[in-house]
Amino acid sequence: MPSDASDSDASDSEASGSEASESKKFDSKAFDFGAPVPDLSVPDRTAPDLSDPGACDPRTRHAQEAYTRRRLAVYDAVVLGLFCSLVWRCPRGDMLRLYRRATGARHLDIGPGTGYFLDRCGFTGPPPEITLLDLSQECLEMSAHRLARYRPRTCRANLLEPLPLPDGAFDSVAMSLVLHTVPGGWDAKGKSFAEVARVLRPGGTLFGSTVLAEGVRMNALTRRLLVEQHRRGNFQNQGDGPDGLARALAAHFPFSRVVVRGNVALFRAIA
Repeated sequence: MPSDASDSDASDSEASGSEASESKKFDSKAFDFGAPVPDLSVPDRTAPDLSDPGACDPRTRHAQEAYTRRRLAVYDAVVLGLFCSLVWRCPRGDMLRLYRRATGARHLDIGPGTGYFLDRCGFTGPPPEITLLDLSQECLEMSAHRLARYRPRTCRANLLEPLPLPDGAFDSVAMSLVLHTVPGGWDAKGKSFAEVARVLRPGGTLFGSTVLAEGVRMNALTRRLLVEQHRRGNFQNQGDGPDGLARALAAHFPFSRVVVRGNVALFRAIA
């Protein structure tokens, strides 16, 4: 059961044959944003101590440590600009359109990077209430600084652990360019979808993107650079294909869709 991903279904012809079909139609605008935002300032005593290097899988810790301030300074130009367009063949504009369509008034951004997409989301109406969640303190600090006009909350947490966030707290959750850095196959990564479904209100939206390593066509450059990312330990997406993503989403969301753009899966699901 697929997920609903790209904003522009008109270019679905670019998708590789592994696009999942939408099980039901849904209106992404028919949401009630009136519920109050919960107090996230109270620490969760059951959350793991992230200051302890042993608290995380070594592969997760490596991915976190890769986001240094120096690398984040060129992230927008190199990763979102050069790599997304030329290597992964999914321009960042496709991801930005998804943000502009699906971001709600109470939004959780998992893996916000530099805050690029939320910075350009073009919110109308009252300012959104934004929470940024990442294991990397550098990513949280940079994205929070960039989005300071929205006064975002920050939450340092491991995506593969129970999230220290209340049930039904958000209208939307984004996971953009995150899952290909998370170790384990779709069964393991699917545990994060269970947590996202828990913190979304009924009818809330999960959306995002991830680089695939299987089930998509690759040119020589893409394949070579993907192997290099695996060798460095920056990507943990060996075996990740669109069909597995669709099944993992369907296990936790009643409505979902996946669309492939180049080597990237754009996905959307309704809680």
